[in-house]
Formats: sequence, structure tokens, C-alpha cells
Amino acid sequence: MFSDMPNFGKASIQMFLKAGIQSEAQLREMGSIAAFVAVKRAGCAPSLNLLWAIEGA
Repeated sequence: MFSDMPNFGKASIQMFLKAGIQSEAQLREMGSIAAFVAVKRAGCAPSLNLLWAIEGA
């Protein structure tokens, strides 16, 4: 899960789960841009801060 990733709060994690991103490993494998796009395609409205947080994770 995402428990060891301090960059993300509950809202971010909920967006990842809605986008089908289930784990830290899956997030890292996808890369920041693909993960951000997946969240947007899932119908969420992430800010650019999420992209920067993913990149920094």
C-alpha cells in the first residue's frame, strides 16, 4: 500500500485507488506522468501539486 509514502494524504491515495493504482510499486513502475494521467482519466480533478508529489516520491 502507500503507508510508507509521506508525500500523499488520504485524498491522493483515494485518487490513486480510483485510477486502479493499488501500490507504491505500481505507482513507481508507471512513472509520474502516466500515474497523473490515469488519475485524470479516472474522473478525478488532481492539481499539479499531485504531479509534483508523485515525482518527488
